[in-house]
Amino acid sequence: MPTGEQTYRAAGFLLRALGRKLAVPAQMRTRYVELGWTPQPPEPDLLFQHASSSKHLVLECKATSFSSESTTAQQARKLLSLCADPNCCAGAKAALIVTYVISGEDTQQQLKTLEELTVELDALGFDVADSGTLGLAIEDDTLWATLTLLSPGRHRELMPIEGRIQVTAGVDGDVRPLYIVPYDPAAADNQLADERDYCARQLTERILNFATSVVGRAATPDIVSIDPIDAIKQATFGVSDRWLSRDVDTLRHRVEEELFRVLHRGMPEKVELTGRKVHVNLLTEEDQQTALSLLQKARPQHVAHRLLDPQLRLIGEVSPT
Repeated sequence: MPTGEQTYRAAGFLLRALGRKLAVPAQMRTRYVELGWTPQPPEPDLLFQHASSSKHLVLECKATSFSSESTTAQQARKLLSLCADPNCCAGAKAALIVTYVISGEDTQQQLKTLEELTVELDALGFDVADSGTLGLAIEDDTLWATLTLLSPGRHRELMPIEGRIQVTAGVDGDVRPLYIVPYDPAAADNQLADERDYCARQLTERILNFATSVVGRAATPDIVSIDPIDAIKQATFGVSDRWLSRDVDTLRHRVEEELFRVLHRGMPEKVELTGRKVHVNLLTEEDQQTALSLLQKARPQHVAHRLLDPQLRLIGEVSPT
């Protein structure tokens, strides 16, 4: 059975963006206001682009299904109506297929909701994008993903990935795949607390490992600069370049502060935070070993809590000590 990565890539789908805000044309904005809808543009979690055809899967992750009467359905109405015009909302040349990523047990209810919303939007005079679900399920210590469309077979490019595919096989009972982006603030509310903590710790460990590698490669005497943008890029295997959510700026600020906090605690005279980078003055090998020891002794779970705490104030608003 092929893995999800092999199947989607083999079918020609590549990651285009995370958290991209869709454009709302003026006439659509006016119509939304007339209907009493909020005109703010939706920000789907992921855009997967089919390289040769330019068709897109517009992925929105939800913890559970929702009904057409729920407040969440408001966002779905805008996604379905906006994605019917790919060029205007996303600069795409071909179809956008709105796809809700949810638990496999909720897919039938979600498909029912999408069908109801499609009928409703059509009656209101909107063009409506194709839609479906990507249901995730764990069976026999294996994670499966099942793509189900309201109109199956309509898009030739999607046929290789319609139906059930294996994402990852479990190891010692853990079926979680390698998270390319371990933690996304925009999707954190959809996670259970234990999973959210696990993901936050994964991101923090990668960031600390990046800082350790920067310090470890230095040839003393040297002043090394740790760039939080590079740290996040390394921690997400380069995907952060496509991460367009405004939450990334907040995360970058917090990475600056936490790396400064970790290093400043043990060598306050030799660590500065300027130009959105952490600078460490390594005059001697002893300085280098001190910096490495501070990074290696940092407790990822504690750093993660401060790094991702929604109540944490940004740089300049708290003491760095």
